[in-house]
Amino acid sequence: MRTLCSCLAIGLFLMGLAATRAAALSDSEAYEHWREKAEAGDSEGQFNLGYLYSAGKGVEQDYAETARWYRKAAKQGHAGAQHNLAVLYANGTGVEKDYVMAERWLERSAEQGRPEAKTALAQLRQGLFARRQDAPQLVELFRTGAERGDAASATKLGLAYREGIGVEQDHVKSVELLREAAEQGDAEAQAALGTALDTGQGTPRIQSEAVQWFRRAAEQGHTGAQFCLGSMLVNGEGVARDVTQGLMWLNLSRPESHSSRYLIFRLEGEVDEATLTEGRRLADEWQATRDSAASTLSPL
Repeated sequence: MRTLCSCLAIGLFLMGLAATRAAALSDSEAYEHWREKAEAGDSEGQFNLGYLYSAGKGVEQDYAETARWYRKAAKQGHAGAQHNLAVLYANGTGVEKDYVMAERWLERSAEQGRPEAKTALAQLRQGLFARRQDAPQLVELFRTGAERGDAASATKLGLAYREGIGVEQDHVKSVELLREAAEQGDAEAQAALGTALDTGQGTPRIQSEAVQWFRRAAEQGHTGAQFCLGSMLVNGEGVARDVTQGLMWLNLSRPESHSSRYLIFRLEGEVDEATLTEGRRLADEWQATRDSAASTLSPL
């Protein structure tokens, strides 16, 4: 999917989302439901309570509490919590930034087969956002490319500003660069810009615009954006609720996304079989059309 920054940002704001968005509970009811389970030592309850604290749903946003509950679940072996705790350490959110701890928890999550953790771990170890001595020099290379109008360079520079790697962290500057690259058609930038708009990081929170950028990235095959778009459609966030279309995008991202698989599993108990079948049919049709177009464009 992605550079580490985007992968981590998506993990932070979306893993755990499926477990609460799909439940037929209000935010306050979800908070009480998962708090009771979490305090009883249930790792899934701790994981979801951590998410609620990160999103400020049913309770005041508190990243220190997010970290505390993710850590409790992670120590019990919850792979999703291990991934999300790594995200917090990598971004310095609710805890002091610590790449060693981020790597440690990603390793544990990846060992359990979590695809998001495997991807993030590989990129953490080889990319700009690992503990590289030459990060400032790489940032300057990205800056030079961005000034020439190269979208990929602008995206990487925007992500560097978002994470504060090689430069002083500046979310507003990050959004400015990501928007520049997104408007040039860079799917990674479109997905990252969608995340910023969905969460209000470096820009006013405008979920309707987030949906537009997630859709543009999703249509290019960006699996993270496909999950985000599907989730927002299913829940009517920033867009009219459309469960069938939401299921289409969730099914498209499903092979690479545990979160999509989990959300679909939850929905299977809430919507009729005809809707589930139509969502799968639309996903198959979309993928077949895309594969056919790619085959036509491929050289002999």
